[in-house]
Amino acid sequence: MGKRIRAATVAVVSLVASIGWVAMPSGAPTASAASTEALLIGDSVMNGMAQTYSAAARALLAARHSYILDAAGCRRLITTSCRILPSPAPTNAITVLRARAGQFRRVLVIAAGYNDTTTGTAGVSSAVDVMMAEARRQGVPYVIWLTYREAGPSAPRFRAHNAVLRAKTGQYANLRIADWNLRSLAMPTSWFSADGIHLGGQAASGMADLIADTIDLLPPATPPPPPPPTRCDAPAWLGALPATGPVVSGTVSGGVHLLDVPQRVLNTRPLTGTLGAGRMMTVPVAGQNGVAADATAALVNVTAVRPCLGTSVTAYPCGGAVPLASMLNAPAGATVANSAVVPLGEGSLCVYTAFATDVLVDITGWIGPGGDLTTVVDPTRVLDTRAGQTEASAAPQVRLAADQFLTVDLRGTVPSIDSVATGVTAVSLGIAALAPAAGPTSVTGFVSVLPGACGVTTPATSTLNTTAGHDTAGSTTIGLVDGQFCVYSSVATDLAIDLVAVHGTTGSTFQVVTPLRLADTRPATVVPGTPLHIDLAAPPSGVTTSPPAGLTGVVLDVVAVSPSASTDVSVYPCSASPGAPQVIATVTTPDRVMMPIGDGTVCVSTSSATAVVVDLEAWLVAAV
Repeated sequence: MGKRIRAATVAVVSLVASIGWVAMPSGAPTASAASTEALLIGDSVMNGMAQTYSAAARALLAARHSYILDAAGCRRLITTSCRILPSPAPTNAITVLRARAGQFRRVLVIAAGYNDTTTGTAGVSSAVDVMMAEARRQGVPYVIWLTYREAGPSAPRFRAHNAVLRAKTGQYANLRIADWNLRSLAMPTSWFSADGIHLGGQAASGMADLIADTIDLLPPATPPPPPPPTRCDAPAWLGALPATGPVVSGTVSGGVHLLDVPQRVLNTRPLTGTLGAGRMMTVPVAGQNGVAADATAALVNVTAVRPCLGTSVTAYPCGGAVPLASMLNAPAGATVANSAVVPLGEGSLCVYTAFATDVLVDITGWIGPGGDLTTVVDPTRVLDTRAGQTEASAAPQVRLAADQFLTVDLRGTVPSIDSVATGVTAVSLGIAALAPAAGPTSVTGFVSVLPGACGVTTPATSTLNTTAGHDTAGSTTIGLVDGQFCVYSSVATDLAIDLVAVHGTTGSTFQVVTPLRLADTRPATVVPGTPLHIDLAAPPSGVTTSPPAGLTGVVLDVVAVSPSASTDVSVYPCSASPGAPQVIATVTTPDRVMMPIGDGTVCVSTSSATAVVVDLEAWLVAAV
């Protein structure tokens, strides 16, 4: 028994695969965010301009326009890039554009898409819309898109790409075409590699000349007005400074009470600013939104929405200092969610962020007197929409379409879930969105898990937030109605859902603690074949713990940090063997793990070298 998390590595591309250049016209001062004119984003074709043999091409362009060149072999536009072994996959073009926001002022130049399909949710047609929307959001005046050289075995696909580009110019007034296909057809084939596509030094100079000519044809730039204050500016910050006293300690006990419908209790997006850097907000819970006044802890889903800088977010009981443990980590501009069981302080929980971000808090239930007991079960894949994969339910194995609902009926599928026979009224689930697509206007989307059969109204709360092409995982505890729960996705995606615990008339109670950091191996790493052993009574972090008598299980947050490669992270009782693979999680975002305890120890093993961080949320204790 145990849980295995697959962590995706952060791409650090080798010099051969990806080279970045910043260049200014001859004699000009060093480029700055305000002075650099153009950002060039390319795949392996434009990457020919970055090679040692193309110094003349770079100099030619730099003599006329300042630019940043960010090109990488195997880069795709908005979906997961391919790989040139042994290097990891590079970041895709939309991620580069977001990361480079504010570093250039006038024009975005795109020469990528040779590795993409023409149509589909992640094809060139959709990618143009996504890239244009992001350029518009950043205030970039013009976008230049190079046509694809119609040569080699894939010439028909590149011809279709070019037809899409020409059609898109009628849709976007600020989109310009630089006809690389036309200009390159007049060049000798000896200027290109054997595939007829990739650039030699002379072809690179030809591409640089085309880009410079096209920028020259753009209307003169006018000085932009001073930007208005943004939600990331300090005067717009919301929240209060956190307490400086000791961290609130102690445990609260009780059973699980689930809300009929999850409730959103905090949403900073309509407010005047973001939750500010190093600040906290108090979120009243007890006695509101269907939560009893004697609630001692809350089951919450917390989301960081487009943070101004990469940030960590912590939810904790109000009344003391911020604990070391973090609930989630979100890169700048991303939307990341995670669930947790959080004790309440004076009926409230507090949310703290290291850097400014919008924050959502959804409550699915609470811990208090009475309520359902909890039994951790052998992880069971109850839903997998991928054809031919094993699943316990009889749900159709068809990829969800955008804006689709799916009712999952657990009755009669796994003996421990038959709500009539065993009194099970709720379940804890691990849920993963696999290869999610982009939405109609954004690469992001969301997945919601709700109690009971599906309705027709779009949910007001979310369980997962997705990014096109990136597997995303999380967890939730949700009530059952007649043995059923509902899944909704705003974007096309496959889903995998694992049952990890049931809640009903038998089992254990929660003893929820203020988050405690049990282990943090940074900067050292856990290596394959050598599991990290965590003695719950004397954890590696040195923190003082008090495992209660009658301990049956634990609730943990586990995260792999900077893995050397894509890796599986297995969490299991040291007295047992690693369990079967479950959901897939993103690197640096903790995943909630509920697991039984054998001899009072937890083991964490990895398939690749990675640092590991483990936080304790709650004990599970045999009901008296």
